[in-house]
Amino acid sequence: MSVSSKKDKQLAVSNAVLDIIEREGLNGITHSKVSRKAAVSRPWIYEYIGKEKNDLIDFAANELGAYFSRVNLTELPQNISDLEKQLKDGTDFLIETTHLNPTVIKLFYRYRGTSNSLGQIIEKYESKWLKTASKTLCEIFNLAPRDAILIVEFILTVRLGYAHRIVTSFDPKDSEQQAKKTFEAIHNLLSGFLES
Repeated sequence: MSVSSKKDKQLAVSNAVLDIIEREGLNGITHSKVSRKAAVSRPWIYEYIGKEKNDLIDFAANELGAYFSRVNLTELPQNISDLEKQLKDGTDFLIETTHLNPTVIKLFYRYRGTSNSLGQIIEKYESKWLKTASKTLCEIFNLAPRDAILIVEFILTVRLGYAHRIVTSFDPKDSEQQAKKTFEAIHNLLSGFLES
């Protein structure tokens, strides 16, 4: 299979790099392996991604970061209903993409807290989400910063925990259903807390 557009090639390279890292670790990355797996020529990869192994790893790290940035709150909610919708949408997105691309969650847990490119990108995007989400709760619902950070830490931890559970489960569909029920209950509790 050959891919043609630049965006398609970038996606193919990114998926290939992440897949190789997941299977073989960072030391398994070579331009030849990525080229074969992505069906993209090495000269194209050299020109648009880079000639060094670290260029491939950094590229994959940024793609991983872009994944996590999609889980961000995109607009400030104006009320409880807006917040509930954003929380539900973020949870649904995480569950859906975990099902479609389990490698991302596996890499998140393997490299979170490490000093390499993947670990640094994970830290950057996780911190950004926590800061944005807690600031939102403070501004919209007049929460104390301490309470807001506790709430968003809890939400992020449970979301990622369920994502990991889905990709490691014998029955991923059952884990997805359980995650949805759990988050519905959490969102209802959170709404009650913020309304009081």
